[in-house]
Amino acid sequence: HDRTSFFVSTNERDERFFDLYAHVVDGYRRTLVYRNTEGVLLGPVSRDKRQLALVKPYTTSDADVFLHDLTTGATRNLTAHQGSVNNAPQDFTPDGAGLLVTSDEGREFAALLRLDLASGAKTPVLAPDWDVAGASYTHSGRYLIAWLNEDAKYVTRVYDAASLAEVVQPGLPAGLVRGMRFSDDDSAFVFSSTDGSVPEEL
Repeated sequence: HDRTSFFVSTNERDERFFDLYAHVVDGYRRTLVYRNTEGVLLGPVSRDKRQLALVKPYTTSDADVFLHDLTTGATRNLTAHQGSVNNAPQDFTPDGAGLLVTSDEGREFAALLRLDLASGAKTPVLAPDWDVAGASYTHSGRYLIAWLNEDAKYVTRVYDAASLAEVVQPGLPAGLVRGMRFSDDDSAFVFSSTDGSVPEEL
C-alpha cells in the first residue's frame, strides 16, 4: 500500500508449498516473510504489512481462515466451525482492524462478512441471493469492489465503503465486466469486458 514494496509467492523452496517473499521496490531485494510448511493457501496482507490471511482447505466445500502475525509468528483460526462451511479471505479493512471474508455459513450462497480481528465478531457486509465471489477495497479505501456470481454470470459492483450504497458506473459496455482496478486517487479505473461475441477487451 505504501508503494515501497510488493509481495511474491513462489514454490521454489519446496514445490509442494508456496512461500511469501517481500520485495523492496528500490533494488528488488527480497526477504522471506512466511515459510509455508503446512500447505495452506496464501491470502491478502494487511496495509501495515503485519498481518497475513491464510486458508486451510479441508474439502472443496469446507475451509477455515487463519490470521498469521508476520511480526510475532503467531497464527490463530478466525473461522472455527462445525460442519461444512466454505470460508475465504478477501481483503483487510483499510484501518487494519478487520478482515473481509466470504462465507456460506448458514446460507445457500456465499456472503461477504467483516471479521473484527480483536473480538472475532462477524458483521454482514453484502448478502445477496447470489454468491459473492470476491471483494477488495480501492487504494484510497473509499470504495469497495465486489464480484458476484449472478446465475453463473460474474458481475462487478462498486459500493461506497462507508455507507455500502452502490455506486453506479455510467457508460460501461454491455456484457461481462471483470477485473476492475481503480487508480490510487479513484479518478479512473480499468477493466476487461466481452459481450460473448469476441474475446475480452481491455
